[in-house]
Amino acid sequence: MCILILTAGLLLSPIILLLHTTSGYAQLFNFSPLWIAQSALAFAKRFEIFWWGKDPRWPGNVTLVLVAVLAALGLFRDVRKHVGPAELFPPCYLVVILPYFSPGFQLYLLPLYPLLVGYALIGFLNLVGGWRYRSAAIALGMGAVALLFGTAYWKTNWGPIREGLGDPEFAAVCDFIHDKTVSTEIVVFRKPRLLALLTEHPSTV
Repeated sequence: MCILILTAGLLLSPIILLLHTTSGYAQLFNFSPLWIAQSALAFAKRFEIFWWGKDPRWPGNVTLVLVAVLAALGLFRDVRKHVGPAELFPPCYLVVILPYFSPGFQLYLLPLYPLLVGYALIGFLNLVGGWRYRSAAIALGMGAVALLFGTAYWKTNWGPIREGLGDPEFAAVCDFIHDKTVSTEIVVFRKPRLLALLTEHPSTV
């Protein structure tokens, strides 16, 4: 991990020194304890939706707590044996996404889902490993997961599929900005690079 970070730093240093952009990313991070706690809560809610994407919310919250406890147990057992990239990745990754300006953004959690489920499975197998009815416990756990996902996905209202760049309303907004505003004006938008590409206007987040 250290070799990887040093290699990336050496390769990025000439780019940082030679190429100067109009803005940076340092201002997008907030390391205050309150912000990090709020960000962690927002991400926890997104994890809960992964397990139970509908109302009432309590089945998802209960499942999240159980999975988190099992994952912590699995990680603890794994760390006692060895510490490798899989064990170092979660804390290093959380240090980046928790202070970031976009708390709870679903896509940032995608790298953590497999690790959470994997460590939860390790914790579950370690927990029931000495049980007399281990096979029955494993079958019960699989049935609970199937019930959660089956019920939630069966009753979830997915709504219409959004067209993204082809969305007529978004295209109309881009056309309006392109045709009705001065090209030197700066437009504030959530995805400034996308808006700048489509409207040929300077944009900021």
